[in-house]
Amino acid sequence: MHALGILLAALPCAPPPAHDQPWAIDSDRGSLVVTQSAAETWPGPDGEPAEKPELVLRCAGGEKEVYLYFAYGFPSKEGDLFVQFDGDTAKPKKYWGAPSHDRRSIFVTGVWTKGTDEFVKSLLESKSRTVAITVKPKKKDPLPEVRFELAGLDAALGEWLRECPLRER
Repeated sequence: MHALGILLAALPCAPPPAHDQPWAIDSDRGSLVVTQSAAETWPGPDGEPAEKPELVLRCAGGEKEVYLYFAYGFPSKEGDLFVQFDGDTAKPKKYWGAPSHDRRSIFVTGVWTKGTDEFVKSLLESKSRTVAITVKPKKKDPLPEVRFELAGLDAALGEWLRECPLRER
């Protein structure tokens, strides 16, 4: 029994999940995924409450992906994401979005906006506590605004950034 106690004391212990920590970290088959569910529940196809959209930052094999995940899908083949931080009076920054083949995810892309790297940097460098993302499908009205808490993102992305460093500007 004493040997088991010594062995358990020597093993690294993961900190218990903080209930006020909005970011979830998952490692699966070589990919590292950091996610947060939006504060708001979106309506499903019949208007009933559905799952909350998620902001997903994925690193796999040195490649980065950032996307919004919608349980009931994205209503267009393409669209734009407009990002604005609380307290920022400038126009929202526009990122081109590319929905996945099943239209449940819309990826943050764009050569001119420096895509994923610039988006992640803006989240990390913001002095704001929250970010609002509005998705505008092509030829349709904007979807409801989605808000995410930025508290704890720098800590949540520690290993993610070591595996997938951001390019310098």
